[in-house]
Amino acid sequence: MALNKTIAANSIYRLLNIGIQLLITILLTRLMGIAGYGLISLLIASVAIFNMVTSLGLDSAITYHIASRKLTLQHIYWFIVIVLLIQVGVTILADVVAVYFTGAHLLSFTLPVLLLFVISTSVTEKITALLNGFHFYTLLNRWMVITNAVMMQVWLVLWFFVRAWQPESYLLLYVALTALQTLLLLIIFRIASGQAFTFRAPAREQLRLFAAYAFVEYIANLLQFVAYRADYWILDFYYDKKELGWYALAVKLSQFFWVVPNLAYSILFPVISNQLPGSETSNITRVIRIMNLANLLLMILCAVTAAWIIPFVFGVQFAPSASLLLLLLPGVWLYSITTVLGAFFSGIYRPEITLYSAAICLSVILLFDFLLIPGWGKTGAAIASTIAYSITTFYNMYRYCTIAQQPIAKLLIPQKGDVEKCRELLRI
Repeated sequence: MALNKTIAANSIYRLLNIGIQLLITILLTRLMGIAGYGLISLLIASVAIFNMVTSLGLDSAITYHIASRKLTLQHIYWFIVIVLLIQVGVTILADVVAVYFTGAHLLSFTLPVLLLFVISTSVTEKITALLNGFHFYTLLNRWMVITNAVMMQVWLVLWFFVRAWQPESYLLLYVALTALQTLLLLIIFRIASGQAFTFRAPAREQLRLFAAYAFVEYIANLLQFVAYRADYWILDFYYDKKELGWYALAVKLSQFFWVVPNLAYSILFPVISNQLPGSETSNITRVIRIMNLANLLLMILCAVTAAWIIPFVFGVQFAPSASLLLLLLPGVWLYSITTVLGAFFSGIYRPEITLYSAAICLSVILLFDFLLIPGWGKTGAAIASTIAYSITTFYNMYRYCTIAQQPIAKLLIPQKGDVEKCRELLRI
């Protein structure tokens, strides 16, 4: 399947998956109540941050080295096992310390439950990286939709026929279903790759090569994570939770514009790493232009309807989020380009550009957050984000166009043939 059509087809799966996960969230809030859902949200958020910090940049390195064929699958398995052992060891140590000093388990979850969820979450991310590295994008997205749909059916049955469990019981079931999904993805990858789960330690030079790439990606991811969350922390410091709640909803809604760019990243990254046909810059430039056009049309629609839809769906108390969303949209729209270009830089083994980009984004957002939030609150936070995303994107466009030897305008201005290409995508 052509590159553009691959992205379009997988976008459908990704959107379906988002819809299913939204329904699961609604069911969980109904079944578990506010306190129960807060408990499971704490587990999910804490493990996600823990996994990002302790994975040491492994996920990006897996996709790159599998796609570029610089390391064998057996070497990659070795790295995965090492990182999993580190994560298990750190989890056990943290729980022992928590019990010793507080008398309660870490995050108030028993160690077996916490370990099962940590391992399941981590392994799922590693299998995702492997499937992307082997270009099994459609297989991955299709099975994510299928498994999440099955999980949704389980919660629907409980909603209609049970609804009498304690929140802890729903939590245990959630962790068990997550573990089963991970096991199924392992089986799917084993069948698709046709290779057994065997391990081989890499040579010293291979270890150095892998670690160098992973470390740069790791630091870049940490910087970008802080950049995404800095405005939350600063806004919460200066203002009350209402101000933060309005802003948080606007940010959450604006990030739906990153669904297709993130999908494009996951597909383009291994393609470029392997230097397959379709990885040339002309194709990447066209993908960005088509994505820009689609996002621009959606952004205009959102701008026209946000003031009505947000109060209708989330309640009139969230009406102020509509104006914040409008302030965020220009920056979010531009930053979609940065996401796609990140696949190009990482794929050609230039992760330092991604690192510089993350450092610029964090520096600019901190500067304008401290300048604007104390006086303007949530409005200042939205303006600061748009400024930071825009400056970061122009830096990335400059670096890309220097390498591709093309003008920046070629990324932004629609070209002859783009409309016809869009029509082709709609006929997939």
